[in-house]
Amino acid sequence: MGVLGQVETKRVKLPSSKENDEHWVVVSVSITAGDLYSSKGDNNIQTTFNLLSKIIKEWNFTDETGKIAPITIENVQKLEMRDVLSIQEVVKVPQDELSSDKKKI
Repeated sequence: MGVLGQVETKRVKLPSSKENDEHWVVVSVSITAGDLYSSKGDNNIQTTFNLLSKIIKEWNFTDETGKIAPITIENVQKLEMRDVLSIQEVVKVPQDELSSDKKKI
């Protein structure tokens, strides 16, 4: 019997990693209806970043003081695009639902 709302997570090494500086995130590999519903933005790009800020559960990015940076929309927007695309490959993102006009990213 499954636990309602419980989703599998996966640690993803990001392409922006360097030899002695690994970048990673822990993400939900599937998206709940609630996460999708509460992430709707004015366009599919805004929706994508809203959604990423919800499904990224942990990361090792730090702020300028060396503390782990909070996972916010603003901080998610600072990720390199190759990292965003890498995360999207792992997560089962319902592309046709990301925008109200049903356009794919």
